[in-house]
Amino acid sequence: MAAFLKRFVIRRIRRYQANGGGTEQFRVSCNFRPTCSEYATQAIERYGLWRGGWLTLKRLRRCNIRDQVGHIDDPLL
Repeated sequence: MAAFLKRFVIRRIRRYQANGGGTEQFRVSCNFRPTCSEYATQAIERYGLWRGGWLTLKRLRRCNIRDQVGHIDDPLL
């Protein structure tokens, strides 16, 4: 069951990316490299749905802070 949910979430993220991601859907651009959706995919693939999801939520909290200029490199460790 956990593997099914993991694949389901990753497919939903890929569909979000294919539809333009945040740039097209919310008119915002990610300040981070890799983008938040790619980070989410990597985190879930590497750590599983729960820990990867938690890391993704922590990343999203820092995303699109209007004061930031340029891109910040923040790879998954």
